[in-house]
Amino acid sequence: MVFLLSFLNYLLNILHDNWTKELILYFKKFSIFFIIFIFHLKPLFTQCPTEERIELCSQEEVQLFAELYPDCKHIMGDLIISLEVEDLRPILGIQEIDGDLEIYETDSLFNLDGLDSLRRVGGDLRIAVNLRLVDMEALTQLLEIGGGLYIYQHYNNIDSLTQINGLRNLRSVGRFISIRNNNYLSNIDGLSGLTEIPEDLRIQSNLSLKNIEGLSNLRKIGGHLRLIGLRVLQDLNGLRNLEEVGDQTTIMGLSAIKDLKPLNKLKTLGGKLQINLNPELTTLDGIKDIDHWTISELIIRDNIKLDYCHVQSICAWIKNRQSQPYDVDHNLGDCDTYEKIETACSSVGTIDVQIANMGISYTNPVEDILHIRLIEPIPFDLKIQLFNSMGGLCFEFTQIHSENISIPISHLPSGHYYFRIYADHFSKSYQWVKL
Repeated sequence: MVFLLSFLNYLLNILHDNWTKELILYFKKFSIFFIIFIFHLKPLFTQCPTEERIELCSQEEVQLFAELYPDCKHIMGDLIISLEVEDLRPILGIQEIDGDLEIYETDSLFNLDGLDSLRRVGGDLRIAVNLRLVDMEALTQLLEIGGGLYIYQHYNNIDSLTQINGLRNLRSVGRFISIRNNNYLSNIDGLSGLTEIPEDLRIQSNLSLKNIEGLSNLRKIGGHLRLIGLRVLQDLNGLRNLEEVGDQTTIMGLSAIKDLKPLNKLKTLGGKLQINLNPELTTLDGIKDIDHWTISELIIRDNIKLDYCHVQSICAWIKNRQSQPYDVDHNLGDCDTYEKIETACSSVGTIDVQIANMGISYTNPVEDILHIRLIEPIPFDLKIQLFNSMGGLCFEFTQIHSENISIPISHLPSGHYYFRIYADHFSKSYQWVKL
């Protein structure tokens, strides 16, 4: 009560309207009514509400919030925006949110204008299932997310979220990043300010994602790296500076990638290495420098063109394997089974510079005979395999110390093919067309 009386004196000093003074003097005699009165005056004396969870589910609620708290800058709990919210501009000015910020299941929210001053989210930032959201540019002031970043399930129309460039000034996340099921997202350039992700990085089922250049400054992932179901992703160049993954690494269902070369700086894993269902992948050369002691389990399967697996890291893992599990199957050639990789590893040595720089010329397109000519003679036996466009082996043979190679192909149907040349443990593929 002493506090209330002191606060009353403060009000009497700042309020000059006679009827207001009389009203407060009246409530002073009846403390319970005074407390109720102060409660209803609360919005006049606080910049932001103090509830642990603030939910704005309609445009009317957004407008009411703006009227009650016009100077609100720092929300102490969670802010939830959903359903019938159309415009966030009335709440312009919010700079910090200590809890989570969730923007989900909105039907008419086209952009995030109104969050232009937001600099920090202490918990998770979740942006999900917003039917018409196309623009996140309002988040350019956001520097820090204390929890995880979720962006998922924007797929309902062709104008759905195509880029997340509004996050380009983001410098840190406290947990993980999950970006999945955004059918029209073409890039993730907005993540270029990140050098480390403490927990998982999950990029999954974004059917239009062509590049991941937004990860080009990333050096460490503390948890699981999941790249799954990215049908048009052309390469992994965005991970060229990645050095460490703290948990499992999964590369699965990447329909267009042909190699893992951009991962050549990756040295450490903290769990399972899983590479499967990548139909154009031909070689594991890019992961040859991973410390094999950091791989706990090996899964390489259903990569129908993968025929070069006997890289240093895999061979060392096989050689030193004790009870660690593996699953190797339905790949091509020397990668087809664990036993075939093990056999191929027995010949792994130092790549001869002359072989690595081997150059050839060959006829293309071809009618009856595929002519291959080595630009410089190679004093080694070469194994040559010819495959159809589905990765099926048509035939193979060994060419002994010759510069000119002729392969009869008149019996093959018209279509696209490729051949692969092996020498020692080095191999290289070339495409050609049968008329």
